[in-house]
Amino acid sequence: MIDHIKKGRFVAGLLYYLYGPGKSDEHRNPHLVAAWRDQLTNLEPPIRPDGRRDFRHLTNLLNAPLTAAGRCGQNGTVWHCVLSAAPADPLLTDDEWNAIATDFMDLMGLARKDDPAGVRWVAVRHGLSRGGIDHIHIAATLARQDGQLPSLHNDFLRARRACLEIEQRHGLTVTAPADRTARARPTRAETERAARNEQTEPPRIMLCRCVQAAAAVAHSEADFFTRIRGSGVLIRERRSETEPGRITGYAVALAGDVSRTGAPIWYSGGKLAPDLTLPRLRRRWERSANPERGAQNGLSPRSVRAALRSAATAAAAHAGSDVDFFDRLTSAGVLIRYRYSDQNPGQITGYAISLPGHQDAHGEPLWYSGGRLSADLTLPRLRRRWNGTGSQPVRAAVDPSERRALWDDIIRMTGSTAAQLRSGIDQRTAAELAQATADALSSSALAVHGPARRDLQQAADAFDRAAREAYGATPRPTAHGDALRTTSRLLAVLGSAGSGPAALTMLITNLAELVAAVADLRQVQGRAHQEAAARAAAGQLHRLAQHTAIQRSPASTRLARILQPPAVPARPVPPQRRYTGTKPHTPNRSP
Repeated sequence: MIDHIKKGRFVAGLLYYLYGPGKSDEHRNPHLVAAWRDQLTNLEPPIRPDGRRDFRHLTNLLNAPLTAAGRCGQNGTVWHCVLSAAPADPLLTDDEWNAIATDFMDLMGLARKDDPAGVRWVAVRHGLSRGGIDHIHIAATLARQDGQLPSLHNDFLRARRACLEIEQRHGLTVTAPADRTARARPTRAETERAARNEQTEPPRIMLCRCVQAAAAVAHSEADFFTRIRGSGVLIRERRSETEPGRITGYAVALAGDVSRTGAPIWYSGGKLAPDLTLPRLRRRWERSANPERGAQNGLSPRSVRAALRSAATAAAAHAGSDVDFFDRLTSAGVLIRYRYSDQNPGQITGYAISLPGHQDAHGEPLWYSGGRLSADLTLPRLRRRWNGTGSQPVRAAVDPSERRALWDDIIRMTGSTAAQLRSGIDQRTAAELAQATADALSSSALAVHGPARRDLQQAADAFDRAAREAYGATPRPTAHGDALRTTSRLLAVLGSAGSGPAALTMLITNLAELVAAVADLRQVQGRAHQEAAARAAAGQLHRLAQHTAIQRSPASTRLARILQPPAVPARPVPPQRRYTGTKPHTPNRSP
């Protein structure tokens, strides 16, 4: 059962529309199936001698509470909700729709069955046209018959919960809950505009994919904005009215997607997906003093050097001074140790950097000076470049052996993360790993070239919903999630060069196991639609693995067993405080 709610001001106009031909002549045989009172014979608008309907009596009855409350004609006083059955459901009768509409208004609290003073409402049904969807329209005036005003707080969320309850009562197809895990869907206008412009998909979807890819590999807010601009997408920053220097949000647009006036059509991060607002993205980049951050990040010393060289090169390329350079390194999550002059203790003569968790046997950070990373990254040479006396750009290439070492770390980390999800971890870490898995899929799609890129992108799109926590909750960063994100970001930076077919095959295998582990997690939590999204992504990766001949490797047997769907779907169970890595137990039912 799908609901769609709108609000207006004139009930007469709504009735004219519901009993009219419709926008595409889809309103056939309109008639009442339910109302605030049982007798419908006196409510059905009669047909006049000229063949038109007379809505005056029904309009006056519906408007009576509004008139008594002095709200007739005010904006937002007419409530219009469309309830649609799923295509797989059998064709419902008028009596069944009557029961559904009555239950829906009772569950919404607008007109409870034991409350004769609720709002006045009617439900109109149209004859099912060819290829149409069985549905009804509920029109209600938002004033109770006792003179009070009804509560419409969170009516969209309440309507979704009411639909889920009706599905259980009447045995209808179960739809997704309003848990805010799904991304925003393109509107009908956006879909039609994309078709007119001969675009393969609406701009909202393309922008969402671009922003998600930038967020997956960015290590700071500045890096995030830089990556979006580098992809050719227009971006507009929203600044605080009280603090003009503080950025509070952003909006993106495609260069060729304009309105009738020629202005770009902007989409804020929240309009693309629940987890793409700037405050929630900042939670990914924050570096708190969590003790867990002291854990090893899973990278080898060779990979750490490549990561630090890449971060220092990017900071130097965009900086214009010492302060700017060190600020950019700090925002990228890099630890900094300054070297001061012996003659002038306040003067900085050099620096060394490290990654959180990269420590020696005694727990001390392992530092890399700028000169150890590259001759172009020493502080004196950087200062000459910023002062204009050194015009040569910073050269800090990553050699092939470092690329291979990085790939070894990525393969090891993706494999160990899947094992962690199945071994029994707390819900907080599991939630963070699920979100980091989505970043790993997005960054892998950026790094891999050829046909595999398309398949990885499809898997990332399918997995999108499974990664989010219910009701927009943002999981706190953990050491395990940071390690997976670190390797994902480096993979996107360095690309697939030097990996070889064997490394690509192993990466796809580990990603498939990782996604399947998240699917099992969502099954244990009783989140059926998120589980289905993860299963679909696992299927995409499985087909990609078969295409790359992975079925002949020993890992393929394990992969096929993991991706095998259960013969009988498990019943949803309440969320558990600790994920044990096992599937829920379904008790035997007595005959």
